[in-house]
Amino acid sequence: MFLLLVSSIMSCKKEEIPPAEPQNGQITDSAALDAYVAFWDGDASWASGNGDWAEELSMTSWTNNGLPMGTRSFIKFTKISEVPEGATVSSAKLYLYPKGSSISNPLNGNSGYPGSPYSTDNACMVERVIDEDWNEEGITWNNQPGVTSTNAVLIPASNSQWDYSAEVDVTAMVKSILQDPSKNFGFRISLLKEDIYRCLIFASAENVNASVRPKLVIEYQK
Repeated sequence: MFLLLVSSIMSCKKEEIPPAEPQNGQITDSAALDAYVAFWDGDASWASGNGDWAEELSMTSWTNNGLPMGTRSFIKFTKISEVPEGATVSSAKLYLYPKGSSISNPLNGNSGYPGSPYSTDNACMVERVIDEDWNEEGITWNNQPGVTSTNAVLIPASNSQWDYSAEVDVTAMVKSILQDPSKNFGFRISLLKEDIYRCLIFASAENVNASVRPKLVIEYQK
């Protein structure tokens, strides 16, 4: 009788269900929206146009006909919003690839490389845009939105005139964007020191070679 009672009690115990294993996910976005903006002291109209058509992202401080000119680049990835609600982002990497020697601006490539006659300190900063949204056709030097330096990431100076790639850890900035995905205004890439004869270039989303277009890879757990 006792054995039957114990057996009955044991059979009534709820089966313990182990907690679900976290699910890993990855989002790859190689369909960026991007453009560079420019100014030139020799022609004010430069500051009201942009290079959204160009096959490169350009971060430049140079001269044109002896007068100062400069460029900054803006880039945005819309698939950030596809990170599931409640997921934890473990990694977000921005991959930038070389454009090559056939470029529209400037003609001398990266200023940082062994034997360069120009400043080799062409390091850049990637910063999060916070002020307002922008689009490829409408962004200009004159109306470029503001950025925050919080969690900004350095792109080291280049070591090649034409063949320089960068892997940039933007995890903290992507996490900030996910706090309010409606304010995904992208990133600005600009020279750390905007003194003349510094330049860094990468392929843009308009590049005919899809394999060198900018790419954002996000890894998460849910």
